[in-house]
Amino acid sequence: MKFIGYFFLTFLIFISCNSDPIPQYSFYHWQSYYDVSPNEFNYLKRLNVEHLYIRYFDVDFQEGKNNAIGKLINKNNENCPFEIIPTVFITNRTFLNIKKEEINVLVDKILT
Repeated sequence: MKFIGYFFLTFLIFISCNSDPIPQYSFYHWQSYYDVSPNEFNYLKRLNVEHLYIRYFDVDFQEGKNNAIGKLINKNNENCPFEIIPTVFITNRTFLNIKKEEINVLVDKILT
């Protein structure tokens, strides 16, 4: 009887183990110039990419204020089969120089 219990327990453990899940690929585009070729689009489709993280601009503290720099030049975002997730890089210098009362203003500027 013990043998059947151990066998059943071992069987349940093996049944509950899943094979490796299929990885979900996403890519991050850091450059200021976004121009994906048809070959690159096809490659991303073959990898079953669902998300592209695209850097829209950086925020940096320059000349006494926070500025958007390195804005994205977008050449082919139309008919993009991937979900584009806009990203913004905020420098440490921005956080070190921002006043508490300016945070909401900065957030509003980034969102617009």
